[in-house]
Amino acid sequence: MRGSVLLWAAAGCVLAGGCRRDSRADVEVFQDAGSVYRPAPQAAPVAEWISVAQAYQKVRTTPDLFILCVADKPQYDRGHIAGSVLIPAMSLADHVDNNRLWQEINQGRVPRRDQPLLVYCWWKPCECPSIPTYSQVARKVLLDKGFRKVYLISGGMPAWMKAGLPTRQAGEVASR
Repeated sequence: MRGSVLLWAAAGCVLAGGCRRDSRADVEVFQDAGSVYRPAPQAAPVAEWISVAQAYQKVRTTPDLFILCVADKPQYDRGHIAGSVLIPAMSLADHVDNNRLWQEINQGRVPRRDQPLLVYCWWKPCECPSIPTYSQVARKVLLDKGFRKVYLISGGMPAWMKAGLPTRQAGEVASR
């Protein structure tokens, strides 16, 4: 509703008084008879590492939270957070907008750009700190694709399981 109102307002301004570029703010400014409209600034994207306790709190209290596992299928089958969608990090750029992977798991679900995402992988500490985890790869892909609220579980699924938090294994179907 709000988008269509803004669209009509913008069209009316262009017809009534024109549209010009404001070089100071680098935003479109619409002028009519004496008034100026500047779009509200967008909040900076959030992409932060959170503890398993914070992640579990988000799962319990954030109704529109989209839970995304970016591990591979065998790891997902070993254990995952209930209700999570599986899109491996290396396929994320191709499938986050149109998810046709593992229909029995994902059921075509895809996140919205404004929806908070909880991302996790089967974090594996490695000898070489220059090699990113799947969650680090996913973080970059999601931010590049315009996702605004990305939360990554520090320690991934192993930390989640070590904390004794609820998990599902392959074949178990449950929504959160």
